[in-house]
Order: sequence, then C-alpha cells, then structure tokens
Amino acid sequence: MTSNSQEKPELQLDSTSQSGFVDFFKNLPKNYYSVHGDDAKYVAREVYKTPTVIKYLGAAIDGDKGLPSCTLSKMNAASPGNLQQVEDMLFSNSDVTSTSVVMAVWLTSTKDQITVGTSFFESSSKEFGICQFIDNDMYSNLEVYSLFFSFPKLLSLTIQYQVKECLILSDETGKDLELSKMANMLERCNILVTPCKKKLFNTSNLEQDLNRLLEGEISIAARNEYELKASMTSLSCLIQYLSLLSDESNAGIFTLKEYTLNQFMRLDSSAVKALNLIPGPGDGSNKSMSLLGLLDRCKTAQGSRLISQWIKQPLLDVESINLRKLMDQSMVNMINEQNTVAKNIKMEAEKKLKLEKSSIYGYCFRLSRTDANCIRNKQSMYPELSTQKNGVYFTTSVLRKESASYQDYSKKYDKTQSSLVKEILKIGETNLAFVSSTAPVPYVRPEICTDERSIVLKNSRHPCLESQDDVHFIANDVEMNKGKSEFVIITGPNMGGKSTYIRQVGMIALMAQIGCFVPCDYAKICVFDSILARVGAGDALMKGVSTFMAEMLESASILKTASSNSLIIIDELGRGTSTYDGFGLAWAISEHIITKIGCFCLFATHFHELTQISNEYSSVSNLHVLANTEESKDNSDITLLYKIESGVCDQSFGIHVAKLAKFPKSVVNLAERRVQELESFESTLDSPRHETGTSGDKKHDFYSQFSEEDINSGSIVIEDFLSAFAKTDGIDKMTRDQISSVVENLRSQYQSQIDKNPYLQYVCNSF
Repeated sequence: MTSNSQEKPELQLDSTSQSGFVDFFKNLPKNYYSVHGDDAKYVAREVYKTPTVIKYLGAAIDGDKGLPSCTLSKMNAASPGNLQQVEDMLFSNSDVTSTSVVMAVWLTSTKDQITVGTSFFESSSKEFGICQFIDNDMYSNLEVYSLFFSFPKLLSLTIQYQVKECLILSDETGKDLELSKMANMLERCNILVTPCKKKLFNTSNLEQDLNRLLEGEISIAARNEYELKASMTSLSCLIQYLSLLSDESNAGIFTLKEYTLNQFMRLDSSAVKALNLIPGPGDGSNKSMSLLGLLDRCKTAQGSRLISQWIKQPLLDVESINLRKLMDQSMVNMINEQNTVAKNIKMEAEKKLKLEKSSIYGYCFRLSRTDANCIRNKQSMYPELSTQKNGVYFTTSVLRKESASYQDYSKKYDKTQSSLVKEILKIGETNLAFVSSTAPVPYVRPEICTDERSIVLKNSRHPCLESQDDVHFIANDVEMNKGKSEFVIITGPNMGGKSTYIRQVGMIALMAQIGCFVPCDYAKICVFDSILARVGAGDALMKGVSTFMAEMLESASILKTASSNSLIIIDELGRGTSTYDGFGLAWAISEHIITKIGCFCLFATHFHELTQISNEYSSVSNLHVLANTEESKDNSDITLLYKIESGVCDQSFGIHVAKLAKFPKSVVNLAERRVQELESFESTLDSPRHETGTSGDKKHDFYSQFSEEDINSGSIVIEDFLSAFAKTDGIDKMTRDQISSVVENLRSQYQSQIDKNPYLQYVCNSF
C-alpha cells in the first residue's frame, strides 16, 4: 500500500542520549509545559507581554543566541461570576447554598428608548438565560433583573442565584454616558463590572457556536430566541469570555431559556435592604434579623436556595398564591395533629414521634418499634400502616385527610405553575409551614383579594423583630383602600416606630405573595406588581455619591417605574438637604404619587406641614405614633407607646429623645433655647407688631408672651439704644473688643429700664 503522507517523525537519539532524555523527563514537575523556537516568542508576546521570559538553550554558533525557550504554568483563572476552574476548591462542601452567576449586557438606544439585551450563565445548571426588554434612563428593570435573575429549568428545578459579575462594552473614550450610568447602577448593587472589548460582542460565528454548545438537533436559527438580537450579542460575549468552546466536553450539553420580567413582583435593591429580606453584613449570627434567616429552616442546600428564590420572586398569579397557601394550611394542620397525638400517647414530638412522608402512604407518623407499644391497643385511633426495621408507621383520620389534601393541592400547583418539581416543593413548603406554626404568635393565612384594591391587617407585627429575645412587640392595625386612604402619612416622635410600621406592611405584603402565612390576627391583601422603597440614609464615598444624591436617585427611579398596582414605602424623604428644600421636594413627590401614579404609599416624615396635603386630596390619610410626655419645671420625660392611631403629631420630640440618650444638660438647654428662638423668628415673620394679640393661634406666637405695653415701651428703648450705638464716633474702625465695650456701657445706661421690662430682658438674653 502506498501513501503520500509523510513518514512519522522519530527522535534520532543514541542509547546514551535516550537515557539522558528519560532521566530529564522523569525529573520534570507533573504539570510542566515548555515551548520553543517561534512558539516561545509567540507566548512571550501574547501571554507574558514581555520578551524577558525567553531563555536561550544551547551554545551560540555564528552569532546565534541559541534555541528560544520558555515555560508555562497551568493557572486557574476566576472571577466573581466565573468560578468554573476553581469550583473543586471552593465547593468541595456539598452544603453550599449559593453559587455565582455571570451576566453580559448589550445596549441599543434610539432617541425614544433604550433596548437592553442580557444573557446569563451558571455552570452547575449548564443553562444560558436570556432576556431583552425596554428600559428607562435609570436602568430600573436591569437593576431588578441583575439582582433577582432565576436560572430556571422552568420545567424542572428552579433555583435563585444572585448575579456577581457583569460584562459590558469597554468605554475606551470615557464619553459614553449610557455605559457610565449602567455601570454605576450595577456597582450600587455590589456587582463586579468587567469591561470587554467590542470584538467579544461580534456575532458572526454565534450561530455555529450555539449549535455546537446547545443540546438537541434543532438549529438555533430556527428558534424564536435567536430573533432577540441584543440578547444574542451579549450571549456571544459571554461564550467567548468563559472560553466554553475551548473545552470539547462542552459540546451539546447546554440549554437556552428566555426569561421575562412579568412573572414575579418587582423589587428594587432599596426594597431588599429596607425590608431586610436577606441577611446583611451587620447581622452576624442572628439569622432572624432577616426574612430569609427567619423562614429558612431547611435541612438541605437545595431547600435553602428555593426559599431564597421565593423571597426574591413573589408571585403575581393569585391562583398560584392560593395553592401555596392551601399547601401551607394542610401542612400546618398535620403539624398540629402531630402535637396532639404526641400529647395523647405521651411521646415528645420530633424526638420520639416523627412526621414523615412515605412514597406509599403519603404523610404518616413513625415510632420506633420499642416506643410503638403505646399504640398497640389503640388501633381504632391509630391504625398501623406497616412495621419495618426503622419503626412502626401509623396514621390518624385527621392526618389521612390532610395528607390527601396536601397531595391534591401539590398536584394542582405543579400543573398551574409548571416550574417546580415535587422534591424541592416538598422541602420549601414544609419549611414555610413550620415557621408559620412555630412563630411566637401564630401566623394566619391571608386572604388575597382580586375584586378590590385594599390592605386590611389586624394586629399586624414585624416578623423579624417579634422573634428577638426579650422583645414585646406592639401590634398595630393597617387599613388602606383605593381612593380613600391609599396615601398614608405617618408622623410622630423619633424612635416611635414609624419606620418599623411601614416596613412591616411591606414585609407582610411580600410574605403573602410568596405563599407564606403572615404575622397578623387577620389579613386581606391585594396583589402588588412591585414594592419600591426609599428608606434609610447612606452615602457611597468610593462611588462619589452623597447621602442626598443617593436619596434623589432612588426617588427618581421610583417615580419612573411605579404603577398603580405598586406599593411604595418612603421614610424621611428630604432630610439630606435644607429644611425648605427638603419639604418642597417631599410635597412635590407626594403630590406626583397621588395624582400621577395613584398607588398605595406609606410616607413616614418629620415634615408635619406635609399632613396639610390631606386637605387637598381625599385619598390621603394621616396617622401618628402615640407618645406620653410629662413636663415639669426642671425636667420633661417622654414615654414611647409604639401605637399607631389616626391624626397628626405636630412635634418630633427630638430634644426629649436626646435626654433619653443622656446628652449633657448644657447641650440640651442650649438646644431648647435655639428651638424657641427659631419658633419665635418664624412667628415674627407671620405676626407683624401691629397685629399682636389678634392671632387665633397663640401657641408659638412670640409676642403673646408679653403685654402690649411692655412691647411698645421696650421697642422705644431698643430704637434709642441702636440710635446711640450708631452715633458712636469711630465705630467703623473699632476692634471687636472695643465694640463689645461700647455695647456694655450703653447697656448699663439702660439697665434700670431693662430690669423693669420682661420683653427687653428676653431680647437681651437672646444675645
């Protein structure tokens, strides 16, 4: 047989050279890579970016330096969103409850709108997710999407992951305003922004790349997802950044799913922080300070991930919400039956009497074979199902009924939602039911109303605060109705509970839409498409964003994205600037929400004048926090009652709270004097001298403290005093000390008149 192929190359080594080569090879490290000749020069230029790594082997002949050579080390590259090469080191513990997601974004903009194309990847699921949507100039939708993207195998396992890294087009000129704004938004969400060169967003080879990576035989060009051009552009960058094509084992193992934004309630990053949905950096070991920590009683990492997903993606479909609640109710009933049976047979629940799910009998009880003697003679009450090595299985009539109901609701939920599998559903739902049944005060199943927009909560409580040790939480009612009390202003003293009140309403609304029971005696809640918050004050010095600027950015985002079905929570808006500017902004924002958006809003404020907006709009109602004050000549005490009632509180009691904080007495006294002077100044502006005594409200009227005779005679003395001071020779050339001496001399001349006039005494003491 003849062949035109070249002969196989062979090493032309004698026996001595072969032995030397073998010894050299055996002594090399296990992971040792070397390149030589032109390859070494290429590696030095492209990998190391310097020629200094090249070494020349062999003796130089005729000016030749020798054979260029360099070595390579096998390196594991990683970033917050791309951990594929270091997963074995990081995730050797199978109980890891969170993984990393990398996202790529491509923008296309016109004069009227911005189209955002996104793609996501998480290695353990072997799945790409894409989404394309229209966004505003604040990138509000992108913020929500990046925070709460779910990598759904929508027909299988649904897990929630937070995005850790985002790939965007590199702004080489530094003049692209849209890229800059988007990068700032992502950084506010604590997402690493990785700029990529434009060549990575090239889609010329994307079709063949996806056909190679995706499972199935249908060409990507025939699928609807391929029509989302902006998302496909971002996906091209993602594939190249992750170097998925360099590994032959990646062929045909990935799936592609489209994600939409209208499946779940929208939560912005401020709402997540304000409602304490996930543990914060300052929570430490106290898990119950966040809603996730409170609800997560799961024994597996998969269950914990599912609970996290549900909290971040509350449902919008009423039927799905109610089915979750029916499953919760059945599980709660089964847990109650377990406690009843444990009490009757004198066995401790969980430790002795187990509630388990059998693939044959559904939910049933199990006792060890030794402990089962207590039910041997009670077959009518506790019929045995089977006896096995691990114990005796039995049931009751109540448990059999609830188990059947749970299985029925579970099947209906799977059919309706078609996005959860039974095993994960079992873990998650059991967890929510367990929290509902073991809370300090039992939770109730909320009623989801579809025919009206209203919130009615009786004795509502904050789920995290009431679970803290040594805390006696004061419950409060909530009632908001469309057109009557949809915009609620809450005033009252500092530390009185205003912030807690508005946050607990948001948390209860969210808990209702994830299918959880809520901490109330009674609850009727409508479905919200988003919860948006402007709560707390904090700046970002490293990002060049002041406290007030952060407040304004969040407020602008709320005004642009809220709908009539949203719930807005605002706490202390406008306190980061002057009182007048802050009040003006608070009034304007409130009026815009009332007239233009028309959604439910809870607004806690110290701008008591803002309550006057209820005189202009019937949909506004005023609430205040109760506090008792006891005034005496030498002291004043305040007792915070934490109870919310209808009406207005026209004081903030800030100085009272300062006294509770043990401020120095001199500081408190000075503060009281300055407050009185400020109130007197404002009253002076509103009350001309000739109208003294005619004002209807004397509470803060400066002149009401003195008789008209004292004021008139005192004013004459003041005019004489100022005239004498102005006539002093050389006053414009005097030093400060000299001027003070002149004032003291003039005051001594008028001292007898000052001593006889209370009005003059007050004026003099003010300086």
